[in-house]
Amino acid sequence: MSASSNFFNNLCTQYEKSEDLFKYLQSSEGGSLKVISNKEFPHLAIIRYVKAASGTSATNMSHPNASYFRSVVWDINTNKPVAISPFKTEPLESLDSLSSEQKTSCVVEDFWDGTMITLFYDTTVNNWLLASRSNVGASCRFYGPETFNTLFWDTFRFMGLTIQQFDPKMTYTWILQHPSNRIVVPVTVCALRLIQIMSGADEVAPPPHLINFLSRRLPLAGNAITLKSLNDLITANNNIFCQGFVVKDTLTGKRWRQRTPVYLSVHEMRGNTPRLDYKWLTLRASGDLNSYLHHYPEDKPAFNALWSRLKDETRDLYNTYCQVFKARSLPSKDAPKHMRKLLYDMQDHYLNHLRPAQLTMTWAACVQWVNSQDVPRQLFLANYKFLQQNKQTSFPYEPTDENLLTPSSDLVKAAALEPIDVPVAAVGPAAPADATA
Repeated sequence: MSASSNFFNNLCTQYEKSEDLFKYLQSSEGGSLKVISNKEFPHLAIIRYVKAASGTSATNMSHPNASYFRSVVWDINTNKPVAISPFKTEPLESLDSLSSEQKTSCVVEDFWDGTMITLFYDTTVNNWLLASRSNVGASCRFYGPETFNTLFWDTFRFMGLTIQQFDPKMTYTWILQHPSNRIVVPVTVCALRLIQIMSGADEVAPPPHLINFLSRRLPLAGNAITLKSLNDLITANNNIFCQGFVVKDTLTGKRWRQRTPVYLSVHEMRGNTPRLDYKWLTLRASGDLNSYLHHYPEDKPAFNALWSRLKDETRDLYNTYCQVFKARSLPSKDAPKHMRKLLYDMQDHYLNHLRPAQLTMTWAACVQWVNSQDVPRQLFLANYKFLQQNKQTSFPYEPTDENLLTPSSDLVKAAALEPIDVPVAAVGPAAPADATA
């Protein structure tokens, strides 16, 4: 029996009821893991670690439990794991501490850029189910409008796969790549990359008919795998089309990974929010908008539409300000309700900053003031009327680690508005990186 099988068997033996196990795993003693319930499948939960730079509710990543709970689908009724994703990676520097004997079972594989999805058979509903890292059913999304569930099955059919090819006793972990959910590496054709097949808590070899879907294994293997040889491989493939490489111990399931510097740079610019409106304003403020559009030209129509909308709403705000505080032709109580706080703050800015300098609230001063507001407030101005006119129900997002922790006040305010799916017809003129409203 493998170390992973022993680990999960011991947990199930020590805690006979799932509620007792969950209580332990969520405690500091158990590593402060996150247990995520599911309304659609109430008998299943996902247990996973949550990384964060700081925060008392973040997982203790040095705790032994964290290694096994990158993302595990747990059956609450039977108190057993039903789908186990690849384990947390080991510190890269520990690679060279492996003995020659330990390295004999190590291989190097491509580190695919995409979304991890696990396919498993659930005996309660008697059907195949999907799970992302945080959602049983994969009925969530991130960069695109479609759910991971929809993207997976569309890609599944596109690649000529049928469910009859899969063993219900096994679980299959894939990396989903789709043009509408691109992360960093450009994707022109949707694909599924099979990275792991599990029988219970043990990884097994793939059947012959699935070998072509496996991650590519490089010639580098065994004792030839060192930090230096891995660094040489990274240097030779340092481009946006390569996320990096994974070293995998085929006996223990342990993994080590390294990303290319170019990938890391673009990924940092991409950020961890799927909201294009929030992203546009933060990139605009940091001066990175042109660099971002060089790598993600597909986002330009949405950025242009938001820029046009913010400009129009700023013009409307200024005209209303002139009616209320200059011409006195509109009582402030009759101004649009969503504008009133903005109008009062503009007038406060005039009284405390412009008038003492013998300046007035001109269009240019209004633009400057709007651009000085924080990102959530600019989003409110740009999106309020648009969202009132285009109310729609959208699928929830796959939460990031930050979302699973207690969000900051800025994140709460930014999340208060639904993300926008901008129609192409709404596209306005291209905005330079330093464009004002």
